[in-house]
Amino acid sequence: MRQGFVVELANPVSGLFLRDLEERILLLSNTIVDLKARVDGDDVVAVDVGLDGASVDRERLRSLIRNTAEDVRAAAKKIEYVDKVVDEGSVRSTVDPHGMLLESGDLVQTGKGTFVIQGALRTALEALDALFGGWFRAEGCEEQLYPVLLDAQPLFDLNYFETMGHHIFYPVSVTGDYDAIKGFASRNSRGSNSARSLSFIAGDTEPPRQVISPTVCFHCFSALFGRTITPTRRAFTAKNPCAREERAAATGLERLQSFTMREAIFFGTAEEMEARFADLEVKLTGLFREWELKFRIRSANDPFFGQTGARSRVFQTAFNLKYELQVYLPYLDRYLACGSLNRHLTSMVKAFQISTEVGELQSMCLGIGYERLILALLAQTGMTAAQLTQFLASASRPGPAGSRH
Repeated sequence: MRQGFVVELANPVSGLFLRDLEERILLLSNTIVDLKARVDGDDVVAVDVGLDGASVDRERLRSLIRNTAEDVRAAAKKIEYVDKVVDEGSVRSTVDPHGMLLESGDLVQTGKGTFVIQGALRTALEALDALFGGWFRAEGCEEQLYPVLLDAQPLFDLNYFETMGHHIFYPVSVTGDYDAIKGFASRNSRGSNSARSLSFIAGDTEPPRQVISPTVCFHCFSALFGRTITPTRRAFTAKNPCAREERAAATGLERLQSFTMREAIFFGTAEEMEARFADLEVKLTGLFREWELKFRIRSANDPFFGQTGARSRVFQTAFNLKYELQVYLPYLDRYLACGSLNRHLTSMVKAFQISTEVGELQSMCLGIGYERLILALLAQTGMTAAQLTQFLASASRPGPAGSRH
């Protein structure tokens, strides 16, 4: 079932509007499974939603569109979003690669926004990680291996749940005494559960004390909780699965509930972090230009919610703390974020009580989402997964002279 809306606004809207609007519409109802929104001219908004269940209240959605436009217009007075890099690349295909991947069996959907990756596509992901992992280790990063679960308290201290809590998955387990556990088992027995679905009632679980990590770097900070950083151990890297609640996760790799990310995390003085940030940006730009990708690096912020959301957005953008790496998907004619460069200043080291023997400590990170980057490479080049593996295996690693593997 699909439902369409057209709303005329009182004032023009900026480019930021659509991202915020899509984020908010997806939170209106659990029945929304996909969403397309566009601005016609500069003041007419057209929205088309795919539904798996009850329809969306039209007046509620119209009100949301108008309120979002006003929120963004107010923020735009204080925020300027700029493209640091725009590279047109060499788009050689406009075909959606999902059909090829699903038909070959390299990609198998197992649930909403979850896939098994195998065959040639898995090999391509491994080749991509060999390149980025090798680069980060050449930058002096120590390789680490992280768990999936993460303690929630430091994220609470960061105010993460007010601003980004809607994207977090919270693991729960059955609790209580013997009788409570026996009751849960009986309700979920195939013989007695007539609904044929998992059943929880009040008291089955306690509030979660952990989360499924939405990003990689939090594990690095957790490992350093309450410790003193030494001059010889100030850079780390890891590849890890991450999970985020994506309301519009459907049939493709654009929005995944579970995805693979590699991050490089650095610590140092403000001057060192500023220099590192600039150096990584130059090397990343050089890599994608060598690949002839159509991409851009754009100043950005997170889609904050909650009482401090607007202040966080202005602060994050005004001080150039976050830049998104966005790759072009020709079959959708739009850009998709596949990574980011983030300067944390002192926020992370303070939340995780990390110190240094001399001076003030700051941190930054560079993260790359592998599935989205692979998708863009396949979509823009028209390569098969096997051809992409060969291309990545022979590609130069970022560096002053394009250092080899």
